[in-house]
Amino acid sequence: MHRVERRSLLVLAGIVALALLIHLPALRYSRPFCCDNLTILEWADSATWADAWGGNRLFASEWRPLPHLLILASYRAFGFGSLAPYLLINVGLWSVCVFLVYRL
Repeated sequence: MHRVERRSLLVLAGIVALALLIHLPALRYSRPFCCDNLTILEWADSATWADAWGGNRLFASEWRPLPHLLILASYRAFGFGSLAPYLLINVGLWSVCVFLVYRL
């Protein structure tokens, strides 16, 4: 099994810190009760797991199964109480993607 190098972990921590720093204004001032945020959460409230692959039927031109699946999973796990879990999951996924590109 490949051991994770200390340098790689420091790089990942730096990427996460940079991501949080860049997105802090948006994280602080984002409003969940606006525009497409309500639409996707309304969809998640009534959607099934199979619906994630079909997307939101109200927006036929929009077919993004991975984001729909992540929103549905987040909604099922955390409900509608706070926006923080949704934003932290997005920042975490973004950081992991950047780290994977760095490792390539």
